[in-house]
Amino acid sequence: MNKISLLTLSVAIALSGCGSDSADNSEQPPIAAGVLITALDGHFYQAVIFDDANKNGKFDDNEYVFGLTNQSGQLELPADYQLKGHLAVQTLTPGGAVQRRLASQNAAYAGKYTIDMDHPAQAMAHEVVLRAPTLEAQQQVISPITDLIVLAMENDPTSDLTQAKQTVANTLGLDNQAELLSDFTNTNPKLHKKAQILTDSKAANPASYEKNAAQFAEQAAELVGNMGETEIKDVNQRPVIINENAESGFTPNVVTNHKLQVSKEVKGKLEADFANLNLKEGDTFADQAFSIADLFSDKDQPTVEVTLEQNLKPSGLSAKIDHQQLVLSSNGSELKAQDNLYLILVATDKDDQKDVRGQVRVQLNLQIAALNQAPVINLAEKETLQQQIDAWYLQQGEAFDQSINISALFNDTDGQVVSYWGGEVQVAGLTIADVDSPMITLSGTPSQASPAGKTFTVKVKDDQGAKSSTTFTLPEVKEGIAPPVAEPALRFTLDHFNNQTWKMGSFADNDGEIGYAALLNHNDQLQMCWGDKKINDQKSYKGNISRSRDFSHQSGGPTPFEVLSKLDQQSGYLNYEHKDCWAVTINPDGTLADTSNQRIEMLYQHQLVDGSYQLLIQYGPVQLFWLDSSETTFSDTLAINKKITAGTTEYTLFVEAGDYVEEFDGPMLSYSYMETQFKEGRFNTISILPDDFKNYGVWSVIDTPDGQRIEQAEELEDQKTRIRYLQRDFGDFYIGVEWSKETNNTESNARYSLFSQDKELMDKLIRHFPIMQD
Repeated sequence: MNKISLLTLSVAIALSGCGSDSADNSEQPPIAAGVLITALDGHFYQAVIFDDANKNGKFDDNEYVFGLTNQSGQLELPADYQLKGHLAVQTLTPGGAVQRRLASQNAAYAGKYTIDMDHPAQAMAHEVVLRAPTLEAQQQVISPITDLIVLAMENDPTSDLTQAKQTVANTLGLDNQAELLSDFTNTNPKLHKKAQILTDSKAANPASYEKNAAQFAEQAAELVGNMGETEIKDVNQRPVIINENAESGFTPNVVTNHKLQVSKEVKGKLEADFANLNLKEGDTFADQAFSIADLFSDKDQPTVEVTLEQNLKPSGLSAKIDHQQLVLSSNGSELKAQDNLYLILVATDKDDQKDVRGQVRVQLNLQIAALNQAPVINLAEKETLQQQIDAWYLQQGEAFDQSINISALFNDTDGQVVSYWGGEVQVAGLTIADVDSPMITLSGTPSQASPAGKTFTVKVKDDQGAKSSTTFTLPEVKEGIAPPVAEPALRFTLDHFNNQTWKMGSFADNDGEIGYAALLNHNDQLQMCWGDKKINDQKSYKGNISRSRDFSHQSGGPTPFEVLSKLDQQSGYLNYEHKDCWAVTINPDGTLADTSNQRIEMLYQHQLVDGSYQLLIQYGPVQLFWLDSSETTFSDTLAINKKITAGTTEYTLFVEAGDYVEEFDGPMLSYSYMETQFKEGRFNTISILPDDFKNYGVWSVIDTPDGQRIEQAEELEDQKTRIRYLQRDFGDFYIGVEWSKETNNTESNARYSLFSQDKELMDKLIRHFPIMQD
């Protein structure tokens, strides 16, 4: 679909709109390319933009919804849409009537509410509609001021658009009609204040505002005319005009109202505390109290009345407010799995006469994760399939295409298997077709001969998301003619910026940073995020395995896997407001550039059948990182024999930190790689780049609570023992957590290391970086 008009909405006070200089017609031309719509008075985040087709000033069920505005108040409208009525905005409140109606029709609107970005910590207090006349000009706004123009034409059928604009300009004391249609938030504070008063007064007078709009506007102009500069610029001081004669006329009563405030800090702590609850099906949850003492404040009342709305009943949870504490409990009952749970803290906004002027809601979301048994392997079926595979004929340079049916390979006692796909194939040149099907097809042309015993992996997922996998062994690939290898171009595309949660780690020496990450795309504004900013000198979504190093608990500190497990317990990264993000752009060659013009290049990509990506990237001239959007957790480990057995030849990348370099804001990094041949209980290692090192020794596999690890005890040089866990299957590569133990039992810092059994790939990758000098 063609995209065109960028709708910038800042609606707490001013959404302004333009039209032609003729009467407002029901037949309007299609929206043309390039129309820019702006909504003012603090941008409206998550406000509904719709076509008020019947021009009744209400958001009806059958009216077309363009979507929700973003944090900048922006929304792209589809080109060539035939606008049937007025372009309008509808604000949403947590649990409000319109919000509930939208959510019942489309789950995407569940939990959505409008935020005036002048007060980014809180939801809007009212559900209100503002409109603009016909959409024709290239630069347009929607506001309470444009709403006056629409109402002027509706209240006087003889008035056309030009006359209506002049009437409104005269009422508001404006010499220039163009100001009605401008972004006046920074250029005309008085008009801004009038718009604020009109927005709140419309919400307070639903029965009489529209037919008395001119009188409300006249009263707003008079109020602002009597204000000082400080009052005008105070966004929290908002007089409200109340019509005491709503049934038959206009008798204004002006009340002073200071906007009820939500503490951004207290709200942020509540959201973080709720995100860290980590509730699971079957848990019991004792009383846990969260302070809400300073969440709300209002200059018009010393004590703010707070009530509670909730939908927790199906889950077994309950909540109550007790002496400025929000208390959450399961009352001894086991929790039941449930998504989209929420609590809404409702504070009553009162004016200086103690009359209620609205409610401000703070919504807190909860989720109780379901327990589920993963599918179980059917051993008899696996043996049958392995016999079928043993009969395959493979030869280097010869095209190959064979399939197996794995529909009966797994049993799921508490559900059903719904997805089937293939994983890694150890024979270079062979791949598994990237389709979701029980027919697993291996095809391609083997590029090199290999002995029997190379493996391929098949995977399944059940209807609750639990996964299982198993491997099959392949027969010998007989020697033949190696085929030419075509290398696909590696480049970043918009597909990578999928607004999903990734994981990211650094291969730097003594700096094994690790954390949640994201590649974000909000209306083509691209961002890269990694971890979070420090709050109270703490980070929730980032860690560093090199700074743990207490592997044997000698000093009581965390081990690397305790650091990783702590990250696994976190959730809600995409919605966390303190993510560490920065803008990036995609260059024509498929690389990225950040705001300091650092180049980010993709060096390797592996895409799984479920669409997730695994990337190796070069950031700047010397840094190497991995990025993974798959569901592999931070603390997962692989069985050693998945990658290393007697007869395996492995290539390992090493990174060494040198002196500090100001240009990089860190140490100079240099790279090398080595070849290790594993035999029964023995290994031999030689360096490839540079080529002056060798070692040998014994290796063993040890089971630990964190999973299997391999230990390589060297017999030359300083006779250290290299220890590592294999963590991430990365296509042609795999990633491990590694450290070494000296003969005096001291241990080095842990770090991430990169491994492959493909020398050509490792050689190609390392040549992007400075090579370690002898």
